Amino acid sequence: MKKEVLNWLKQAEYNLEKAEILFGSEAFDGAVFFYHQAVEKALKALFMIKFREIPPDHSIIYLAKKLRVPEELFSG
Repeated sequence: MKKEVLNWLKQAEYNLEKAEILFGSEAFDGAVFFYHQAVEKALKALFMIKFREIPPDHSIIYLAKKLRVPEELFSG
């Protein structure tokens, strides 16, 4: 499981780097996509650490609620 968690975190970091490059180029639609991917993958890694299983859902809201992330951090 440790290898999978590290892989999710590596992917999240890679997606974050892509998002920042796109944002700097004012390609905002692409930046938003990769920011979303980075958050989702980081939350999946945390989910796997906490629950010792692969998350059954791709929803950031689902993952954040299961991980008890304070709602003000993910609600608009």
